[in-house]
Amino acid sequence: MIPIPVELLDHIASYLWYDSSSLLAISLCSQSWRSACRPYVFRRITINTECRHQELLGLIEDTPAIAHWVRELRIRESLPGEADLAWVPSIAISMAKNLKKVYSLEFVDLYVPLEKMKKYASTELFLSMPSFKAVTRLSFVRCQFHRSFIFSLIALLVSSLPNIHDLHYHDISCVTAHYHIPMETDAIDAGMHSYLAHIPAVHFHTYDSGIPFPWLPNWFMSTQAPGCRSYSFHTSRVSDLPKIGRVIQGLGGALHQVELRFINSNKWRRDHGSNSMFGFIVSVNVLLTVSPVILHSISFSKNPQLHSINLHDPSHPVVVPLLASIASPSVLELKFSIAFENTCKFRKKKVYDNLEAILLSPRYANLLNVYFVYTGSLRLAVVSGKVHHIFNSLSRRVHLHVLAAEPSQDPCT
Repeated sequence: MIPIPVELLDHIASYLWYDSSSLLAISLCSQSWRSACRPYVFRRITINTECRHQELLGLIEDTPAIAHWVRELRIRESLPGEADLAWVPSIAISMAKNLKKVYSLEFVDLYVPLEKMKKYASTELFLSMPSFKAVTRLSFVRCQFHRSFIFSLIALLVSSLPNIHDLHYHDISCVTAHYHIPMETDAIDAGMHSYLAHIPAVHFHTYDSGIPFPWLPNWFMSTQAPGCRSYSFHTSRVSDLPKIGRVIQGLGGALHQVELRFINSNKWRRDHGSNSMFGFIVSVNVLLTVSPVILHSISFSKNPQLHSINLHDPSHPVVVPLLASIASPSVLELKFSIAFENTCKFRKKKVYDNLEAILLSPRYANLLNVYFVYTGSLRLAVVSGKVHHIFNSLSRRVHLHVLAAEPSQDPCT
């Protein structure tokens, strides 16, 4: 039998879980399917109905080894109006009892009506979470929660998982009830804050920026020794920048890596699901208007251990003034993203000259590496030659690296 590449198995597995009959057939064909390949079918699974849940339990009963093959579990709501959300906590409880090797737990497309909220916050659900002892990554993708409950709900879930190291919020939005609900700002006490503040990596990718941000900085500034070392923020709102700045300043010396991406929300919606890396540009005029705010709020002056910054598009108008405001001599590496199918589209221009001048200034005397992550079909050698040509002076002082972009890990794409 011809060996099947691991990468191909990954792609096959992701499609199989959309077809129960195919999955069931493959799971039963142990004679014709190499035993070493079968675990890849179950490594990343999605549960979106009670029926699918029961199918998986049946497979585990027939083949107990499957419970050890599952590494990434996604719990997803089916089409709006077609499911009773009461099954979600029961599935989470069931999976916690049966799957002991899951390291990634993801909740996707969940709209939680107010009357269902108590079921989500049931004692049984949160008591079951510590059973996911291997879970290190918790994600919420395109979920809608009522404003009065979102923080206490997520904080409870996070605090129930004992080994979380990576927390992701992707395109979460809040809905407001038709009648008055008091905002439970006092309900998130210092204990809840401390759970969030000690997570090493936090990612807020808010394409529609629906979270009420006034509480965000408090999550990380509520302890004197925050543990967050990696902070990633995608936003389509320039008005979020001062709040991002407060979070960054609050993290202080704990912060080692920071990623900022400014997104045109409408463009992202049009390109949703594509591999395009461009189009993530906010209006130049708006950015120039708020430039003093950017310089004032995101200075990194309180982050002496910051050594890695990822700003994505190197031609974005905010990149140069932002880098000019950094006062931390500890920055050792910078990362950018580039995408083009024709080298003529990537040429020397004023913004790159300004970027090169900033990086050659004394404030970046300790800079060692600049990475350009390329998305496109050109050979890396061709792209690397173009990068070295555009940043010729910089290439004599630091190491320029051109890397191929990895398949998107962003659940929103």
